[in-house]
Amino acid sequence: MEFPPATDSSRASGDVPYVTAAQASALLKSGMAISNELMGAAFPELAKTILDELSGKWDFDVGSPLVQRHLAAKLDDLNHTFMARLQETQDQYFVEITVGQIQAPPGSLDAETLSLVDSVSVESNTVVERHASKVAGHIEQLMRDLNLVVAFLLGKTNVRSSENPLGPAVYVRALLRAAEDTDLHKEAWEFFLTVFEKPLAEELGRTVRQLLDHYTNHGVDARAIRRTR
Repeated sequence: MEFPPATDSSRASGDVPYVTAAQASALLKSGMAISNELMGAAFPELAKTILDELSGKWDFDVGSPLVQRHLAAKLDDLNHTFMARLQETQDQYFVEITVGQIQAPPGSLDAETLSLVDSVSVESNTVVERHASKVAGHIEQLMRDLNLVVAFLLGKTNVRSSENPLGPAVYVRALLRAAEDTDLHKEAWEFFLTVFEKPLAEELGRTVRQLLDHYTNHGVDARAIRRTR
């Protein structure tokens, strides 16, 4: 559902608007679409830069040569697979955080079904959680604001970065799934996510800033929400 942006008067007053469930759903989905578009434009160069930096470097980590060879041979496949996995993972997180609250995107699986078809192992979940936490730490204040906005839209007291469909966990999980899909050896998972950690955080920082601007333009301003808490 589309709806008009906030008026100049509502922005100036700093009021927090009433948001219907349909509007909240539309705002969350628009944020997902924006973040997908921004990451899709940035990721190929981001991954290529990592490959260039790794090339010719010697590292005692057993994962280093595996990651170098993987990126050199499958960079295009990784780019396409990551973006497909990102959209899929965002949809999964959206369903999980909004179940019973707002309508899921058309064609999305329900949370119970997703839990049955999710092939990610307990071990990979642990790896994702650890690296997603590190990425979130690089953009801590920005994520506080985005979590506040998403919590407001969902009518929740708070939302953690680890459950936010716009947060770092989604990107890190999609990245590891893409690596698995393109046959990166399990021994290289840790090194793979480690070398992506800082560049991904920097790109996510830029993405989150644009998302916060987007929500502010629709009258959902983190500063105004914070004043009401």
